[in-house]
Amino acid sequence: MQINFMQLLQDSWNFMRNQRQFSIWAIGITLIVQFAITNINVPIPDISQTNATQIDLTTFILPTVIISITNTFLTGLIILNIDSINNGTFKHFFTNITTVFSFLFGLIILSVVSILPLSIGSTLIILQPQNPTFFLPFIVIGFYFLIKFYLVFYVYLTETPRKSIKETLLFTFKLSRQKTLPLILLILLTSFVPSVLVNAIEKVTVNISFIIPIFISTLFNVFTTVLVFRFYQIYRQK
Repeated sequence: MQINFMQLLQDSWNFMRNQRQFSIWAIGITLIVQFAITNINVPIPDISQTNATQIDLTTFILPTVIISITNTFLTGLIILNIDSINNGTFKHFFTNITTVFSFLFGLIILSVVSILPLSIGSTLIILQPQNPTFFLPFIVIGFYFLIKFYLVFYVYLTETPRKSIKETLLFTFKLSRQKTLPLILLILLTSFVPSVLVNAIEKVTVNISFIIPIFISTLFNVFTTVLVFRFYQIYRQK
């Protein structure tokens, strides 16, 4: 299966340029959320110096859960707005806000399912750094789930008739059968490349302004959401 990623990049950029109201609101709201997240202090316990039984996980888990739910909600809102633009029903950025609330629980469950195996593997390696190879299978399984369910939000939010959580997982899993390579390339393009670029920009602008990398990261977040949506439209039909 071949997908023209260069054409997808161009189409996604043209979409953001042509839909300026959507783009300004999406970037603006995401930027506000990113600023808020940077001010949330998530304490990282020092495993090497602290007994695991003495770690207060509440102080770590609660901020992480708040950040995750906020990002999930905002991602869902942006996806639904892109879908509304495609369907010609878009009015303003907050038109779909009540719809996102109705989808939110399902989105959280789907997010947990797709990232839980990788999170478990990463946590086990952090807790037992002296024997990382023992937990390598968890990392492999985690990446497998991440790849197979990478499009799960787009399936859950845009497919009609609306699918249940179980139906969404089964549909997304089957969708990637014999079409895994384009998904891997998409993940590299939408996750790895932006992360590398933002880290490089952050190092260059560290003595100038902390706002620049946050703004660039926000721009990437919105752009990649549009890109994955357009990818899914093509991927779904092949």
